[in-house]
Amino acid sequence: MIQSDRALQRGQGAPANVAQPRRRAVGEDPIGEALVGLPDLVFAGSHGFDIRGPAGLRLEVSSESIVRLREAAGELRWLTRNVPGALVEEKRFSVALHYRRAPRTALPQLERIFRAVLQCYPGMSASEGKAVFELRPAVDWGKGRAVLWLLQELGLAQPDVLPVYIGDDLTDEDAFRALAGRGLPVLVDSLPWSAFAQYALADVLEVRHFLLRLAALRAPARPGEGG
Repeated sequence: MIQSDRALQRGQGAPANVAQPRRRAVGEDPIGEALVGLPDLVFAGSHGFDIRGPAGLRLEVSSESIVRLREAAGELRWLTRNVPGALVEEKRFSVALHYRRAPRTALPQLERIFRAVLQCYPGMSASEGKAVFELRPAVDWGKGRAVLWLLQELGLAQPDVLPVYIGDDLTDEDAFRALAGRGLPVLVDSLPWSAFAQYALADVLEVRHFLLRLAALRAPARPGEGG
């Protein structure tokens, strides 16, 4: 476990709101409380462009781009139809071209296709993640601003609140940057590469271990335990 004990020590000295916020933000694309079964969750999807939660909480950034994103997805799907392993994923506010399962020799072709489609859609920008090219609206918004918006909207932008952000992708660097110096940004990777994540965990098993230990810091004492 990389630096996880330091992260826990910081969490242990933090105020009560660390492990028990009134609402929690998770996930990529919102899938609804009916599937998750946790009605107090706040979902932030599509890199923070689509946020929804209980009590009518709702935010959509650049909703006018949805139709053009669908058109771009259709073009990418058609142009990559003969490339083995290429996968086009439509999210509400972005389109991802995955090449993790494609042959390495196909990468230059897939990048040319992606860049060609990007040129056809002014107002869109490109980003890259782990084995993926992504197309999304070219606006000043991302995971970092989404995190800060959620803290403000949920009344958690307070000095006695320690935000914890865990991510494993290049696009999470935006949120790591936004929380630098005021939160607990945690990178999930066996080889830490982030310039802004102060802590790192090697894999999802270490994430689970970290969260269980963090939750235990706030767990109420059982009868007969403690002083």
